[in-house]
Amino acid sequence: MNYQQWKPLEEAPIGQTVAVNTGGYIFPGLFWRRPDDALYCQGPYGKIYEREQIETWSWSATEPEAEMLMVKPHGIFCAHWWNEIGHLLNIVEDYDIKLFVEIGVLDGGLAALLISAAEYSGMRYIGIDLQADIYVDKQVSKRAWNLIPQCAIIHGDVWDEKAVRMISNAVQKTEGRSMVYCDGGDKPREAALYWPILRPGDLLGVHDYSDDPGAIGPEVYPTDVIDILRAGKRLGQAALADTRILLMEKT
Repeated sequence: MNYQQWKPLEEAPIGQTVAVNTGGYIFPGLFWRRPDDALYCQGPYGKIYEREQIETWSWSATEPEAEMLMVKPHGIFCAHWWNEIGHLLNIVEDYDIKLFVEIGVLDGGLAALLISAAEYSGMRYIGIDLQADIYVDKQVSKRAWNLIPQCAIIHGDVWDEKAVRMISNAVQKTEGRSMVYCDGGDKPREAALYWPILRPGDLLGVHDYSDDPGAIGPEVYPTDVIDILRAGKRLGQAALADTRILLMEKT
């Protein structure tokens, strides 16, 4: 989401669609004032958010309105667009992923969906996040715990040698294709660290990626992962053009 900047509510435009931040949920909304001059916001489906529920707003004239809508699968925040979630679930099915490793779990919105997919398909899911004990929704953690060893959300440091060795061992023992999805705090570094542990045919996904070096907002550009782009096979470039997902196959 290519925001120019987050702005205070005092500067919010009246009756103009902007990106609204409630401190955990971002959506396109309209600001209005009541007769007593009290500011409030109307969400995309008519829900009213009072001033105290809103933190900031932002809007770039070049940003498609559809891309403002952050989503909450199962009511749990997910830092992905709906189309990105759809593509990821399709990738899991189309490439018959047997192990999905999510680096950076945040609240667990995507994890909840992947755990559900794992429960039905037999896929194994591992999520790892240094702050998993703080941010991941308790219901998601509980669901993963109930499905151990098939699914696990780990409170751990992805840079730690033990974490790399643990994930490497899981990949090596997987009968079928594994996928490591980099969506933590330093995605280029994560990709560089975990790419070598993948086997031929395994997949690497990177979120918040853009092919446009002039874009504002994405965290990863081609120059950040140039070695991987040269070494692997890029998949679904056209299909994923309207997302922030880079998908690479180890060759």
